[in-house]
Amino acid sequence: MPSKHRFTSTIAALFVASLVVSASVLYLAAINDGLRQRLQFIPLFKERSQVVGGAVVGQNGSGLYAGYTLSWGDEFNTLDIVGPANPRGKFFPTGAYHPGIRGNTTSLGTAFDADPLTTGYKDRNRGVAVGFDNMLISGSVLRLGARKATAREEEFLTPTDRSINGGVRPHLSAMIHTAGAFAYYPTANAVIVEIRGRFSPRLTNPAGFHPAFWTYSVAPVLNPTGNEWDLECNSQGMHFSNIVHTSGAISTDNSAGPFDYMDGAFHVFSFVFRNGANTQLYVDGALRSQFAVDSNTKNMPSFVLLTSHVFNNTFAGEAYDAAAWASSATGAYLDVDWIRGWRTTGVKHWKPLVSVADLNVDYDGNGKIVLPSAKALWGDASVTEFVQVVPYDSSEPGMTEQTTFTQFPEGISYDPASRTIKADFTAEGNAGRSHVVVYGYKPDGSTMEPLRFSINRGPRVTTRPLSAAAGDSYRHDIYAECDVGAMMPKTLSVKGLPQGLAFDRSTGLINGAPTATGVSNLTISCANNAGQTTKRTTTFTVHAHDPANRPYGG
Repeated sequence: MPSKHRFTSTIAALFVASLVVSASVLYLAAINDGLRQRLQFIPLFKERSQVVGGAVVGQNGSGLYAGYTLSWGDEFNTLDIVGPANPRGKFFPTGAYHPGIRGNTTSLGTAFDADPLTTGYKDRNRGVAVGFDNMLISGSVLRLGARKATAREEEFLTPTDRSINGGVRPHLSAMIHTAGAFAYYPTANAVIVEIRGRFSPRLTNPAGFHPAFWTYSVAPVLNPTGNEWDLECNSQGMHFSNIVHTSGAISTDNSAGPFDYMDGAFHVFSFVFRNGANTQLYVDGALRSQFAVDSNTKNMPSFVLLTSHVFNNTFAGEAYDAAAWASSATGAYLDVDWIRGWRTTGVKHWKPLVSVADLNVDYDGNGKIVLPSAKALWGDASVTEFVQVVPYDSSEPGMTEQTTFTQFPEGISYDPASRTIKADFTAEGNAGRSHVVVYGYKPDGSTMEPLRFSINRGPRVTTRPLSAAAGDSYRHDIYAECDVGAMMPKTLSVKGLPQGLAFDRSTGLINGAPTATGVSNLTISCANNAGQTTKRTTTFTVHAHDPANRPYGG
């Protein structure tokens, strides 16, 4: 894998400079009140070739891959996932089919999709990763595990709404997708998307194990309109299926299986997507199934998802078995050695040539970003573009656990004519990071890696006037009253506390016993991991001790 180079941005009042590696050129871009200007090009270094599954990215293939060129892939030498400190990670971890965000309480049934960065349902662990091990890299293999949760882990998974599975999530599972890293547009010029993976042996899998390798239209939100192709499993076998979505309605047009490859051994699963001819599934280089249908009837780019779900329902005649999961010592897994995509030789693989710096906006403010021209961004003014926000967590701006949107959540919009993305955060909502993804492609069998940047909405502090009784023990949680979304860790400070009280930065708690009556002015500061800071001034009133009426604050 090529080494990853990070460059930091220096941000002044109306000036943002960003440094980007593109091929062997360092691009410096300046934004000054919405005007973008090129500063200079500086030769840097020659990128090393990337090898994925024994093939070099950019090389032409042979055999099954004759007539194709390797576009993109990942060997899983590292777990490069999006997280609070890595907003431009390669893969988005996600918590539900729809919407594509962590923290969803309805779509998963008994299972909670978690990754190593998960701090629990609605940040139950106060910004500290719980330590879930069901998504990990070992020996350059990605493991997406499914297993029963321990009693301690369940404390971080349980939703407060007991109408959802009785308020209990007894299982862990995992899912990642490529919407921020790789997409493709099959036409008469075909695209091959594939993994080298292995599934835990069917004799050991609890009933209801539902791993899948599936592709989907580029907008990973509710009520989609697009094609879905799946290698979808129950605990005993695999099914190759085509599902067409039309404004929320779905139809299964084609399905084949079951195929018996759940044997604990690695196999190469290759999907050939094309229009006007057969859509095919190859396993270990041999044709296994094909449908005489177009792969892209809705004419949309698609991305890839990998899951290890536990399905609290019936699929392919197999019903979920809670007792089998409860008694399983090992659970089940999907291991992925590599993932890659091939385009028809002669068709372009589109990658951004420049970067766009993140936009920082106050919690109740607004701002805008003007995208570079298509010519500057992709090297071709005729490239088709699709701009959207890709959901990551239900705590993000404009998100809830039941968020539905086509391209942008509330508060974010895009004007294609002026190439301007606007953020209007004057309405109440969540603080945090919105992940903007810009695809560039031509509807000719293209593959693509998108432009990525973030719109960061500053922290929100909701602390109201506080009060306590002189001499009485007092405790108040500031941590819970500072919203930074997923942009943790939070940095908190409190100034102006009455004598006898102290603020503990490590816990976010005010503790102690005030010693004298009076009114103090408090200044509460909260910063996110992008350095955005919000201050709130309120009062702290210390009353005389009154056994009959102790006015604890909050």
